[in-house]
Amino acid sequence: MDKKKIYLALIRPVSELNQRLKNMKKPNSKFKVELSKTDNERTYCVIETQTNSVISTHKNRQDAEHVMNFQTKTPTFGKLGIPSFMKESR
Repeated sequence: MDKKKIYLALIRPVSELNQRLKNMKKPNSKFKVELSKTDNERTYCVIETQTNSVISTHKNRQDAEHVMNFQTKTPTFGKLGIPSFMKESR
C-alpha cells in the first residue's frame, strides 16, 4: 500500500472526532459586540451577555472588539466582574 493512503486512513477518524468535539463546545464568551443606531450615528457597543448591560461604546468595530478581547483575556476587576455603576442598562 501507499504510505499516503495509510496515513489518511489513520488520520481521518481522529480528525472527524476532533471536529465533533469542537462543535460540542458551549460558547464561553461573556461579552459580545453589537451595532446600535441612534440619532443617525452608528456606534458599536460591548455588551456583557450575563446582565445584558452595555460596558462601553465605540465609533468603530475594531476598538469594540479590542475591549471585548481584553476583558475576556485579562478582566480589569478579576473574578469580581465589572461593577454595576460602570454599566449602562439597555
